[in-house]
Amino acid sequence: MEEKKLVQNKSNEKTIIKEKKQKEKFSFLSFLQKIGKSLVYPIAVLPAAALALRIGDAISGAGDMYSGIWWFGWIIETPGAIIFDNLAMIFGVGVAFGLAKDHRGEAALVGLIGYLGLVALVQNEHSLTSLIYDNVLTKDGYSQLLYYVTEVTNPDGTTTIYATWLLNLGVFGGIAMGILAAWLYNKFSDIQLPKALGFFSGRRFVPMVMLLATLLFSFLMAIIWPWFQLALVELAYGLLYIPWLGGGVYIAINRLLIPTGLHQVLNVFFWFQMPITWEGNQIFIQDTTGTFVPMFGDINAFLESGSNVVIAIPEIGVVANSDIAYDINTGTEIPDRTAFTYLQEANVGAFQVGFFPIMMFGLPAVGLAIASQADKEYRKSVYAFMITAAAVSFLTGITEPLEFSFMFVSPLLYLAYALLSGVVGAITIATGASFGFGFSAGAIDFGLSVPNSLNLSHGISSYANGWGGFINVLLIGIIVFPIYYLMSILIIKKFNLATPGRGGNISGIIELGEDEKNGINSKDDKYFKMTIETIKLVGKDNITDIDNCITRLRLSVKDNSNLKKEDAIKIGYTGLIAPGTKSLQFIIGPESEIIAKDMKEIFDNWEDYQDYFKDYDDKVKEK
Repeated sequence: MEEKKLVQNKSNEKTIIKEKKQKEKFSFLSFLQKIGKSLVYPIAVLPAAALALRIGDAISGAGDMYSGIWWFGWIIETPGAIIFDNLAMIFGVGVAFGLAKDHRGEAALVGLIGYLGLVALVQNEHSLTSLIYDNVLTKDGYSQLLYYVTEVTNPDGTTTIYATWLLNLGVFGGIAMGILAAWLYNKFSDIQLPKALGFFSGRRFVPMVMLLATLLFSFLMAIIWPWFQLALVELAYGLLYIPWLGGGVYIAINRLLIPTGLHQVLNVFFWFQMPITWEGNQIFIQDTTGTFVPMFGDINAFLESGSNVVIAIPEIGVVANSDIAYDINTGTEIPDRTAFTYLQEANVGAFQVGFFPIMMFGLPAVGLAIASQADKEYRKSVYAFMITAAAVSFLTGITEPLEFSFMFVSPLLYLAYALLSGVVGAITIATGASFGFGFSAGAIDFGLSVPNSLNLSHGISSYANGWGGFINVLLIGIIVFPIYYLMSILIIKKFNLATPGRGGNISGIIELGEDEKNGINSKDDKYFKMTIETIKLVGKDNITDIDNCITRLRLSVKDNSNLKKEDAIKIGYTGLIAPGTKSLQFIIGPESEIIAKDMKEIFDNWEDYQDYFKDYDDKVKEK
C-alpha cells in the first residue's frame, strides 16, 4: 500500500512539474508577444516617413544639385530620412514606452538614455569592443570582427589598406535597451528611498539605475555582438545566394507566425538588420555628410536606392552612382555598370516584393472564397465583412482583420494559405521585380515604390524600361487570385470546414451586421457598447491592464480560464487569443484603439458609468 502511495506521489510531482513548465512556457510566449505588440509604436512612424522620403527623393532627382527643384525635394525628403537614419533610437524609445506598465513618457526617456549609452560604449569606433577585440582575427592590423578590411593595389604598384568600421547594433540594440528600460521602470518606478534621499524616489530613481544597467549590459554586448554580427553577415550571404528560395521560405514562416504576433521579430532582421551584399561583399552607401556607411536592411536599401544614390564596395574597389561606376584601383570607368546594377544584383527588395501579390490579390481571394461558401442566410453579411477586409488588405497591406476571421476556426485553410504564399513569394522574387514598402505591401506602397522599382527591377522584369517589374507583379497577382480562390473553396468543401457563416459558425462578423441578434446599434456608439459588454464578459475586478495594438485589444487579467472565443465573437470580435493564463487578445481591427480608449475612460471614472453595469453587479452579488 505504501509503495502504491509512493508511486502515486511521484506521479503527482511529475504532473505538477509538467504543469509548471507549461505555465512558464506560456508566460515566456506572452512576453514575446508583448514585445511584438510594442514594435507597433515605432513601426507606425514609418509610413509617413517613407512617403516623405520617396516623394522628396523623386523631386530632388528631377533637378540639378542645389537648384530650386533639388532644394524643394530635399526639404520634403529630409524629415523622412531622419526617421530611417535614427530608426534604432526610435525603436528603443517606442519599445520602452510600449512595455511600460503605465505607458508614461519617463519610460521612453529611460529607453533613450540607455540606447545612447549603449551606442557610445559599444557601437562607436574606439569603444569597449575595440578594447576587447582589436587583436582578434586580425587582417593587415585590423580585427575582422570590427572592420571590413580591403587591400587595394594602386596603379604605381603600391598597396593601400582600406579599413571601414563594421559594427552596427541596429534596431536590435534599440529593442534590447527598450526592453531593459521598461523592465527597470516597471520594477523601480514605485520605490521609496529613505527620507534624506526622497527626491530620488519613484520614477526619478529609474534613470540612475538605468545608467548602471547600461554599463553592465554594454560590457556583455561588447563581448557577444561582434560574433553575432559576423554570424548575421554569413546568414545574409547564404540567403542571398538563392534569394528567391530564401525569400519564399521567409514569407511562409512570416504568415505562420501571425497568430502569435512574433512575425514582427523576424521582420526586424530582414527589413532593418540584414547586411546588403554584392557577391559576398558588403555594400556601403554615402550618407548626407559624404561618409560611406554599411547598408543594412532590405527596407532601408530599397528606400535609399533613389536617383541620387552613391555606393561603394571597398573589397573590390568600386565606387558608383546612378550614372557611372569607377574602379578606384585604376581610376577608370567600368563599362555598363552603375550603382543600380550592383543593387540589382544584390537583390534589393527581395524580402519585400513577394508580399505584394499576396496582400493585394491572394488574401482578398481567400476572403471572397470564404464568403461564397457561407450558408445562404448569412452570405450577405459575410460578403459585407470580407469585401471590406479585402479592400483594407489590398490598399494598405493590413491583413490581420481578414486572417484572424478564419485562422483559428479553419487552421487547415490558413496553413494552406501560408504555404501557397511562400510559393507565390518565391516566384515573384525569381522574376527580378523589385518593390518595397514603408509600412506594408498594399496598393498605396506599391504605387509609391514605382520610381525606385524602375531603378532596381532586373532579369526578366527589366523590359519596358524597368516597368517590367510593375507589370510582372500585377500579372502574378491576377494569375494567383483564382488559384487562391479555387484552392480555398476546394479545401473548405473537401474537409467541410466551418468557415465564417458556414456549418453553424455564427461568426462575430455576422453579429456585427445583424443588430437584432446581438442588440448592438451599429450606428450609435457601437464600439462603446462593445466595450461595456467586454468588461462584463471578462469582469472588472479580473482586468489588471488595458492595451491595444493595430488590430487587437490586449488585456492583462488575473485569470483567463473561463473565457471562450464564442463569447467574444457574440460581442462582435472576429477572434480571441489567450496566451498563457493572464493575457487576452480580442481581435477586431483598427477599432481596437477606440475600445481600449473607452475602457480606460470607464475604469478611470467608474462611478460615472455605474448605470451601465447595474445588471452585471446584481449577477455578481447573486454569485
